[in-house]
Amino acid sequence: MLSLIQTSLTHFYMLWAFLDVGRALTLSQKRMDEWTKGTLDNSIREAQKSLASVTTDFRVKLGGAWGQLLWGCLAGGALAGAFLLVGGFWLGRHW
Repeated sequence: MLSLIQTSLTHFYMLWAFLDVGRALTLSQKRMDEWTKGTLDNSIREAQKSLASVTTDFRVKLGGAWGQLLWGCLAGGALAGAFLLVGGFWLGRHW
């Protein structure tokens, strides 16, 4: 009879430990989910701030001397591309 009681108590303690591990895992998962969500929200917020500042800086630079240089480079690239295209057609017909 004593061994039956000891066996029952052992099974009870094992069940109690298993339930305690289950609660610990549930709590751990909940905390990890909260941390992940918070970290992701902060990362998205920082990325939006960075994008806004970069966009603002780019617009400010387009208005000044850097903007003129940038537009000059773009126009020069477009003209060089057009000359290469026309030169390629001319060489193709007259070669």
